[in-house]
Amino acid sequence: MSDFGTFAGKVAGKVVNAANSSQELMCLGKCDKITKHISISYADVYMSDSDLLTGNDTVDSIAGTYLDLFPGVGPLSLGNPYACTCCSKIRHHGGILSSQENESNKSLYLQKK
Repeated sequence: MSDFGTFAGKVAGKVVNAANSSQELMCLGKCDKITKHISISYADVYMSDSDLLTGNDTVDSIAGTYLDLFPGVGPLSLGNPYACTCCSKIRHHGGILSSQENESNKSLYLQKK
């Protein structure tokens, strides 16, 4: 029974994206080592410095906020988005398609203002 509780807790944490505030992950960017990564929202991902969707900041922000408001769609398929605290490289972790997403978006960094 405790295995089911552990499984349910992991799924709930992934869907809500609250249990994953920060993690030590392999940085896929300039660091190329295990660094601290912070959890970010999908709105942050779509507002990154590369034009992931349309290139229009307003439309991209709305699309990212839509994914944030309907939990379960993004986290279970793409995984939760994280950003490296050293180089700001964005990566997805823990989803069914997170490896493919990380491979296809190699130049995805947080927008620096």
